[in-house]
Amino acid sequence: MNQHPLPRAILTVPLALGLLAAAASASWAAEPTRIVLPNDLRLIVQPDNSSRIVAVNAIVKFGADRETPLTAGIRYFLQNVMIRGSRDRNATQIAEQLASRGASLNTSLGDDYVEFYATGGVDSWDSLLELVAEILMRPRLDDKEIEAVRTDLLNELQFRQDQPATWSYDLFRGTLFSDRQGTPLGYGLPPGGYEDSLRRITRESLRDCQRQYYVPNNTVVSVVGDVDVNAVRAVAASTFKSFAKRTVPPADLPEVSAEPGRSTVEEREGEMTWLVVGYPAPPVAQADYVPVRVASAVLGEGMASRLFRSLREERKLAYDLANFCPERALASEIATYVAIQPLKDEQGRVADLRLDETKQAVLDEYERLKREPVPEAELDRARNYVAGTFAMAHQKNRQKAWQLGRFESLGVGYAYDRTFPDLVRKVTAADLQRVANTYFVDAVAAVVMPQAMP
Repeated sequence: MNQHPLPRAILTVPLALGLLAAAASASWAAEPTRIVLPNDLRLIVQPDNSSRIVAVNAIVKFGADRETPLTAGIRYFLQNVMIRGSRDRNATQIAEQLASRGASLNTSLGDDYVEFYATGGVDSWDSLLELVAEILMRPRLDDKEIEAVRTDLLNELQFRQDQPATWSYDLFRGTLFSDRQGTPLGYGLPPGGYEDSLRRITRESLRDCQRQYYVPNNTVVSVVGDVDVNAVRAVAASTFKSFAKRTVPPADLPEVSAEPGRSTVEEREGEMTWLVVGYPAPPVAQADYVPVRVASAVLGEGMASRLFRSLREERKLAYDLANFCPERALASEIATYVAIQPLKDEQGRVADLRLDETKQAVLDEYERLKREPVPEAELDRARNYVAGTFAMAHQKNRQKAWQLGRFESLGVGYAYDRTFPDLVRKVTAADLQRVANTYFVDAVAAVVMPQAMP
């Protein structure tokens, strides 16, 4: 029988700490290396042996500013067709190759880009890089797959419209980024398009977009994992050698001139009301973006934020609440989303939607940022929240590759991934007051609310 359990337990602690320290010292991540291939494709490689997983990411600068109300959704449509097969292999053959490696291939859509990414074991990095290149350079665009994607996207569009939370944000963006007639433009267009625009898309229009925008000088490829930079450089140079450089058509930037203070209201069945209210914000490349981003954290990001404490905990106005200020190339927004908790009578019937009260409470907090300096302790919490959530978005190699590629594509350079936390920590209370008075001027709102009772 062990008569001295406590000393024995204590003796094991240094051993455990030593093993952890040894494991930590054995893991490392080198600084990223940026390489420009002869066809102007930008390649970013970051050796990182903290995981046996490698990530290959390709970002094509093909943003919402390239769509119109007639072509809305074509970016999303095209990438969903492209991933279903190349001229070399169909979807089944690609799936079989991935399964044989325990790897995956996927795609996502950003406001300023489209993304293809593959992840797998570190010994498969070269085949994953070749597969991503194959999809980008030689998509099949099969008629049968085009119709299958069209059906999927129409169903997805209907589902999105049936979700008040996401649909209220779409309405907000369409209200903020619109012309004087209220027609959504650029970032205001729904990412999945409209029913009419999806039905209008043809194989020829998809092929035209692929030829115009899927070119090496418009593409960033990033590789993160336990790889050798020179080996990746050599394989990429060979793989993308036939990827012909072409001039990308100049952006026909829409003139967004929404009326100040404009609101959009949509009624539907139900008891809840969804409100999104906010203001235009600068793009990520402008210095003011970072303090506006920190202001968003002060207002409504995290359970210690002002709006969460006020609207949800104290006044019981909000069932759900969030703030956001996305990183974009051309323009952004700072906005607050609130799912409003209605007030009911003794019979359980809705007595007050509380929309006006909630909207005013949100706007009051934005106004407060103009008048009062944020106390240092509260500002420190907000800075730590922004820096901490940013760090959490780097846990996987797939996330690291995405961050490097998107910042390079957004025009701030891949190194912004390293400098952003430092910029956040430098934000002062005076910075917050300045940007609040500069940008929080004419609020725009979107509301999804219950139908009026007869």
